[in-house]
Amino acid sequence: MVACSNIIYLLLVITVESFSPVWSHERRGFLHAIRIQPTVGEPWPKPQSILTTTQRLTVNPKTFHFLMNETSQRCSLLTSAFDRYYRIIFFPQTYMPYIRRSSSSFTTNNDIYQTKINASLRQKYPSSITNISLLMNLYVNVEQPCDEWPSLETNESYTLFIKNNHAALNAITVWGALRGLETFSQLIYTDDDLLFAINETIINDFPRFQHRGLLLDTSRHFISVNTIKMNLVDY
Repeated sequence: MVACSNIIYLLLVITVESFSPVWSHERRGFLHAIRIQPTVGEPWPKPQSILTTTQRLTVNPKTFHFLMNETSQRCSLLTSAFDRYYRIIFFPQTYMPYIRRSSSSFTTNNDIYQTKINASLRQKYPSSITNISLLMNLYVNVEQPCDEWPSLETNESYTLFIKNNHAALNAITVWGALRGLETFSQLIYTDDDLLFAINETIINDFPRFQHRGLLLDTSRHFISVNTIKMNLVDY
């Protein structure tokens, strides 16, 4: 009987404390005090080594190109990745519909968006558009012949250098180049004038683990076929 009374008393104390103004105010104040500032142009996961500055370069979708060095190994994996990442970077809202149909819709969206870009460029730099610090190209160099599939022995390291209107991506294998292209796509962001921009950055990176996996738990959570395809394409 005494034990039962003690339990009831303890429950009453907990109830009163949890609804008291001081306790509730402290809890609400603590929760609202945590404010996370959104970041832009920061890759995830964080590279092994990254050095970035506030020096910003403008990227114009109409004039920007992915280019392979003359000494670079060439293969369809890389050229198709150039095409894919161009759309991911500059037209994410049209990328997924694009890969399911012809390129006519993409061309239309490209022309419309380019008109907006040119107008914004002229408004921001009325004197001369040529005076803008534009990043025109990303030069990619792959040292070894392309492997169709990666293995546990594949070297996926890469170096990404963006400085003084020059950008270069160097990788030993094509799979390292693909990792570098993904990082490059995350470095580009839109500034306050809705122009694409990228900060001068130097990155040396490699995967922490040789094997990475993606778990889609479809046994306990319903996931539509389109969502599964989206995850597989992005992965």
